Amino acid sequence: MLIVVVVLLGLVPVGMAMADLFRRPAEAWSALVDPVLWPRIGTSLLIALLTLAFMLPLGLMMAWLLVRTNLPARRLGMMLIPFPLFLPPLVHVLSWFGVIPLSGIPAIVLVYVIAFTPFVVLLSARSLEQISRAHAETVQLMGGKRAVLLDDLRHALPAATIGGVLALVFMLGDFAVADFLTSVGPKVTVYADTIYVHHLAQRSGAAAATAVPGILLCLVPLIWALRRRRQLGATVDPRFERAEPLTLGGTRWGLLLLIVIYLLIGTALPLISLAWQAGSWTTILEQARGASDRIMFTVLLGAAAATGMVLLALPLMLFAQRLRRAWWLDVLIFLPLAVPPLILGVGLIRVWNRPLLDAIYLGPGVLLIALIGRYLAFAALPIGGSIERLDRSMLDAARLAGAGRFVRTVRITLPLIASTVIAAWCISFCFTLRELDTLIMLRAGQRTLPFHLYSNVVFARQEDVAALALILAGVTIMPLLLYLAIARRAIRFL
Repeated sequence: MLIVVVVLLGLVPVGMAMADLFRRPAEAWSALVDPVLWPRIGTSLLIALLTLAFMLPLGLMMAWLLVRTNLPARRLGMMLIPFPLFLPPLVHVLSWFGVIPLSGIPAIVLVYVIAFTPFVVLLSARSLEQISRAHAETVQLMGGKRAVLLDDLRHALPAATIGGVLALVFMLGDFAVADFLTSVGPKVTVYADTIYVHHLAQRSGAAAATAVPGILLCLVPLIWALRRRRQLGATVDPRFERAEPLTLGGTRWGLLLLIVIYLLIGTALPLISLAWQAGSWTTILEQARGASDRIMFTVLLGAAAATGMVLLALPLMLFAQRLRRAWWLDVLIFLPLAVPPLILGVGLIRVWNRPLLDAIYLGPGVLLIALIGRYLAFAALPIGGSIERLDRSMLDAARLAGAGRFVRTVRITLPLIASTVIAAWCISFCFTLRELDTLIMLRAGQRTLPFHLYSNVVFARQEDVAALALILAGVTIMPLLLYLAIARRAIRFL
């Protein structure tokens, strides 16, 4: 039954959208051989590769500093690192580029580096936490601290690469950042923008065909990453002793500056810049009153979607533990994320835009389906990783004592992963607030705060747009602050 739900949420809409390849084959083939398409794919790949070239070493180094050294305030740093990822891209774009004279591809790359580096940091950090004390001491005896650093980075590189693949999926499916940053001056047209243009022109076969290269570019590395994740997800022995932090000496304050600069650019600067552009509390309060219905709708929608994701992810990941090869289930869950969001939106229109289903299509129901289907992976990933790392001996002892599966789940598993479940809910909620590309395709999505901000960028006053962006950022950060206040632990993805 759970697999059927996942198929209905993800595979059915994608299949309905991609079926246009066969309904309009001539139009689809014409779009694939269009000489305009491939340079745009090349532009998107160039942006993605430049982003990864900066993001991977930066994320690896920050993860190493926060996990494996005696860096000051490293626990606080690990708690704050996720914030730039969850701030909607619109917030980053509207906040810095009024004051930073940067445009074109360098500006797009900068936004992506700031926004997606937490993927690398968080997954690398989880991998570095698994380095045992005995292993680290042996490596240090053989080659000193330099050897320890190189060995740590080698150990964390696969997890960092998985983070890079997740960032690649987001970058190839995004058109809004490039559209905003190059709206003035030389235009940078990315791959996802081509899909949107075909959709606006009602060339559904061309839109489906154009999506094929992007799906393959995302799906191939994603399958590798998900199989690799299963290999990294082995249970940690209960006798495991974490390696002692390395002493940085006098350089630790200089290295701390790297973390501080990133957090300032990624979190503090956007909020300060937007507040300065808004000009006064009066403007912010006016926009909050004017958009109060949209704010309430967006918060309730996000909370309901996050709850649905957690309630679906928990039994799915418990089921995955009983499978010999569970990577195919990961692929099934991640597939809607690998598909360009515009195509997912088209598929949802195909499925739900029917007279008998107007109550779902014209109301929040279709938005819930879209958000749960697209972001279920980010509830399943932390919950699944936490379940994989449970000490199996406790569950085996309870089973031998006669406790059934339900009792073992309720009495042992759920209490042990409660903190992760809270984190998964907060992560899922925040991802719903950064979603625009799918909701822009759905009529009901016009009631959301991200769409309201998007539609006001061109026509509203600068101070009003800044106030709306600040409100959206505040709504996004609130659940993260709530989680940190309750759990006081770093958010973990893996």
